[in-house]
This record gives sequence, structure tokens and C-alpha cells, in this order.
Amino acid sequence: MDIALSADLPGPRDPRLPRLAFIPDGRGDPYGKLRISDGKVHEKAFHLGPWWAGVQDKADALGVAVYRDSDLHDASGPLASHLIFRKQLDSVWIGDTRVTVEGATNRVPAGAAVFLRQGSAVIGIRVPWTRGQDGAASPIALIDDGNAFGAARLTVSHTRLDADADAHARVPAGVAFWLRVGSGIADDRAFEAFRRAFTTAEAQVQATPEGIDVHVSGATQRLSITGTAPFTAAAQTRPAPPTGTLSVDGENIGRRILGRSPIIQKYMAMRRPAEPVVIAPEQATVWEAEHACATVPFEIGTDAAASGGAFLWVPEIPGQINSGGGGRAAYRLQIGRAGRYLLEGRVLTPTPEDDSFFLSVRTLDGSELVPETQWSPGVFTAWTWRAFRVPGQQATTVLELPQGEVTLLLRPREHGSKIDQIRLTPVPAERVTVKPRGGAE
Repeated sequence: MDIALSADLPGPRDPRLPRLAFIPDGRGDPYGKLRISDGKVHEKAFHLGPWWAGVQDKADALGVAVYRDSDLHDASGPLASHLIFRKQLDSVWIGDTRVTVEGATNRVPAGAAVFLRQGSAVIGIRVPWTRGQDGAASPIALIDDGNAFGAARLTVSHTRLDADADAHARVPAGVAFWLRVGSGIADDRAFEAFRRAFTTAEAQVQATPEGIDVHVSGATQRLSITGTAPFTAAAQTRPAPPTGTLSVDGENIGRRILGRSPIIQKYMAMRRPAEPVVIAPEQATVWEAEHACATVPFEIGTDAAASGGAFLWVPEIPGQINSGGGGRAAYRLQIGRAGRYLLEGRVLTPTPEDDSFFLSVRTLDGSELVPETQWSPGVFTAWTWRAFRVPGQQATTVLELPQGEVTLLLRPREHGSKIDQIRLTPVPAERVTVKPRGGAE
């Protein structure tokens, strides 16, 4: 849960094998296996929640964590930043030196790169910036502590000052991790070239009391993270955060995957932009109810007796009340002349439990001309025109509409209620008849 930075190497599909992942730790629990009571009913692993910013461009990923005082309230052990990874690898390197991980602790010199190799895939790791609460750089080491999980870790051990230490002497601890992945690295020569390119790539860090700037030269472009003290706002990143549902190497594959879903296809078909309905000032204007910009659970049904053979409804179990749940159908109305209008719908509402909608009218700025109101046309087993009437009123409701564009919104209330067409008719001003004195009308 909540893995901010991770990477996967090829290997057996064994869910017990750890993936490379960042874990901020304040309880001496680098692998997330120490369960602690939450004081209620659960026992769960606990990790810190530092200020975090991340950015990725294809093969390169950069992440920065800053530990504020408020993040350490529940920390009961040493402060550390871990990248955990599985020990079952073809080789592990520090710079150009292959090292043994099993049962060992290997110090990583400042500025050195670590490489995890498996088959033709490689993960390179650099740590451009570390800091303890004393303001000094933090030591880095590759560690295998003999755990039962098949995991080793790259650990940054941050100095943590006592709570009663001079507040002016304490600064936020932090770390920056830079990862680069490589695929298709088939031989030692290609691996050496990958190591050299990553090790010599430029990394610049400026950490001041006002904030932090980290810039690295990725394989295809520069990656940057800028954070401002006291680290309560989101960072500025380059490139900008992706907007895709699921992106791989910068390509939004999530949209393509979701686009193959029949449910999403139905949703997108209903969400098509609706053409504005031009309301004539002198005569009734009629339009098809299914020609809406609608969301699920609204669907378009078919019926030979309906206009155009189609209608709008929520095809659920008849009698099941939607109770104001999701879904809406929106109609853009271009009112040619301000005035009073009669609103009607051609409905098929077969039972007392399937004969109502919610209706509202609002202007473009959101002002409500007609607040959302229950509309109960009555029970009809054949398509019938029924006027909109506010509940409790005997007379048909007349709408006062301004000139310009307004939005008519229809929402489902009772599943099974069907609407085929909608009609808006201008109401003429009442004629006043004057009787001549002593004469007939």
C-alpha cells in the first residue's frame, strides 16, 4: 500500500519475492513486518509519512523525501530510508566492483552508484542527497540482516536528535533517490556501458533552509524536483506530473486498456457532447430525451412505440428506488426569448414505484432557476405526454427562463421510469377582455 517508488526485475512469478520499494522507517521495521496495534481493533505495520515528491521520464525516476518534525511523532526507533530488494539476483555492484550481499554489510561511498543485475535487466541506484537532523550527510550501506523474507536493502541512516535538543540546531532530515532501469543489456560490455553512463550523469542538489532543488540528467531529458520549506505544499517537478490513468515510459496505456471495457465504452457513448437545443419563442420545441450528455446508470433503451425507436431510462429492477444516486442527463437549451414556459415529457411510467425523476434547471454560472425537484408524472403504461408539476401544487408549473443558455438536468429517482421526448412550450401573456358598459362581451 502507498508505495511511492518501486521497480521490478524479471524473475519467477512468486508473490513472496520482495520488489524494490522505498520504505521510510522510524521503528526499526525496514520490511513492514512488525505489526503494531492501532489502539482500536487492528494490528498493522507502521511507516512514516514524510513529504514526498517524485518524477519519472521513461527509464529514469527521481524521488525526494523530507522528514518534518510532525512526521516523527509516532517514531520509536532510528530514522532510516530504505530501498528494499530481493537477494535472488545474478549480481550486485557498487560502482565497478561486484559485491557479495548475502550476510554482509557493504558501505556505499558518497556519490557511488549501486547496480542490481538480473538477466538482461539492470536497476541503477544513486543517492544524490542525504541529510540527518544535524544537517550532516547520512551514511549509506547495502545490508543483509539475515531476515526470513529473502530481502536485502540499501539503507540511508539519518542522524536523529533528541526531542529536547535545540530546535534551531535541528533541520529536516531527507534523502533523494535516483533510479535508472535498463533492458536488453545482453553482455558484460553493454552492462559496463550502462554503468558508465549512469555513474557519470550529472546530478545537482541545492539544499538551503528555504527548500531543496534536485536536478539530474536523465537518459532522455533533465529531471527536477523543487520543494519549499516548511514542505507543506506540492513540489514543482520537471517533467510535469502525468495525467494518465496508467503510464508506461510516458505512454498512457491506461486509457487504451480501459477503452476496451464494454462498461467504459457504454459510459463514453453516453457522455458524448450534446448539441444545444434551440428553443423557439413562438411555438413548442420538442427534442429526444436520449440525445443527452448522460452518465451511468442512465442507458438508451429501444421501443418501436417510442419516437425514433429509443428512450432514456435506468434499466434496473422495477420498484427499486434510486434515492438520488448517481447518474444525470444534461440538456443545453438556447432560450431565444426570456419568458414563461411549460415543460412536458413523453413518459412511460408503469407502476407507482416506477414513475418519478429528479429535475432541475440552472444557468451557466450554476445559479438555480429550478432547484432539484421530484417530478412524478403519474402511472402510465403507454407513452403519454405529462407536464412538469412541483409536488403539492395542483396547477401545472410554469418556468420563468431568461434569454440565453440554460441547462436542464434530469436524474434518476426510480429505476424503470422511461422518458422518450421533452417539450418546452412558450406560455402567451394572459389576454385581458374589456366589457363595454351595458353591452355583451
